[in-house]
Amino acid sequence: MSDRFLYPIELNLAGCDVLVVGGGPVAARKVAGLTGTGAKIRVVSPNLVPELQHADGIERHEQAYAPELIGSARLVFACTDDRELNARIAADARKAGCLCSVADDAEASDFAVPAVLRRGQFTIAVGTGGAAPHLAASVRDRLESQFGDDFGILVAELQRARGIVRREIADPQVRRRLMATLCEEDSVERLKRDGPAAWRQWLASTLEQTKASADRTSSA
Repeated sequence: MSDRFLYPIELNLAGCDVLVVGGGPVAARKVAGLTGTGAKIRVVSPNLVPELQHADGIERHEQAYAPELIGSARLVFACTDDRELNARIAADARKAGCLCSVADDAEASDFAVPAVLRRGQFTIAVGTGGAAPHLAASVRDRLESQFGDDFGILVAELQRARGIVRREIADPQVRRRLMATLCEEDSVERLKRDGPAAWRQWLASTLEQTKASADRTSSA
């Protein structure tokens, strides 16, 4: 995949079947990354590390891989330590019409999983197309100190604010300008310094000022 770019997306896996083949640390990391997405996670391996043995919310098949286990999977992760087996899993996945990520083999993969930093619904993903995952993880780790939990709180407040702005302001250009203001550094610092309740008061005041300005402009 080195001669082309990958297309980054945020994928809604709620209710989707996801198969992880492998029972070692790599498989455990994949399962950890899928936890919280709402996916139906199935793990297939004769042996499972303790993290997988005790993980909640996953379906365990403690057996050798077989093609029929792909079933209705939307995504497949081939995480065994057998390259030939991983290649077979990827081929079976493609025959079944689903996408497969092969551990330590970007060229054989349909997608690459980036290094992810989460703060609630605020997500930063750092990817290298599978070419240098340790670099992606290193950059992600450096970003952790720059983006704290307040960004997750801000996203939740912005989601609420977006609905209010849509109801209160008819002009789409005015709405866009106001939402842009709510995403500026001053907004982030205000939320961090004063908390959500004060931020909502500031939003209400800013909204009223914006509406008044829009009314004056339309009547001029």
